[in-house]
Amino acid sequence: MKDSKYNLEEYEEEIWKLAAEFPFDTFDYPPEVESAPYKFAISARNRYMAKNTDFVIAYINREYGGAYDAVNIAQNNKKNVLFIN
Repeated sequence: MKDSKYNLEEYEEEIWKLAAEFPFDTFDYPPEVESAPYKFAISARNRYMAKNTDFVIAYINREYGGAYDAVNIAQNNKKNVLFIN
C-alpha cells in the first residue's frame, strides 16, 4: 500500500469544517450496486465509491478485506488517499 503524502493533523480542522458545511443526508445507490447479488452489494458499493470520488479517507489496519480493496481501487484510479493511523 502506498504511503499518503497527507498528514492528518495538518488537515483535520479543514476536514471537520467541510463535514459541518456539507452534512451527510443522502445515500447514493448506483445501478452497479442495485444489480449486484445481495452477498456482493457492499463490495460493489465500495468499488463504485472508490472509482467515483475525488478523495478517500481510510483507516486500514490489515492488508486484506473490503476497505483494503477499496483503497487499492482508489489508488489505481489515481485518487487522493489520506490514511488515518
